[in-house]
Amino acid sequence: MYRFKDKISCPNCENAILKDDGKIKIFCPHCNWAITTDVWMTDDDIQVKAIIEKATLLFQSKSYEEALKLFDTAILFSPGEETFWNNKGLTLWFLERSEEAIICFDKSISINDKDSVPYFYKGRTLLILGKTLEAIACLDKAIQFNPRNAEAWLTKGLAIHGTNKKEGIRCFRKAKLLGLDKKYDLVFTTMGVEISKPWWKIW
Repeated sequence: MYRFKDKISCPNCENAILKDDGKIKIFCPHCNWAITTDVWMTDDDIQVKAIIEKATLLFQSKSYEEALKLFDTAILFSPGEETFWNNKGLTLWFLERSEEAIICFDKSISINDKDSVPYFYKGRTLLILGKTLEAIACLDKAIQFNPRNAEAWLTKGLAIHGTNKKEGIRCFRKAKLLGLDKKYDLVFTTMGVEISKPWWKIW
């Protein structure tokens, strides 16, 4: 069988792997790591997919510094991929590097300014930094582009409840209608919402 001249690196053990032409699964004989691909994917595409899978696992295990390095590598391959910037920004957010996180969310917005996700992440980060008005503006954008973004409704409610209780409660009710009380440990009341721990540690 024909084999590509180029090799890709296993993101798990970093040994080189040769890819068989036409196969949709790549297997590392050194550590048993495997990835499913599409036949049309280039070697770079496969490498990026492998990097993102590894970074996601590291992120889920709260190994944020290691995940950040891999998200940076993925961006080097595909700087125009908005989700990579979102992933990097979210990782920085968990590392409490909020200003750097906002730069990543802004980059994602510059690539696709009609995606709800980076507006929500940016709005949440701005709220933590105490920039309430800027946060609300971002959350409004997140809701505009995805009216079913329940987390954005809830975060906007938290941001605005202190100055506009009626609007805050409306946002809380919208979040509840979208099922957020079932997704998280929340209790919605006629006056607002009761949260068992700091909200920024929930979503």
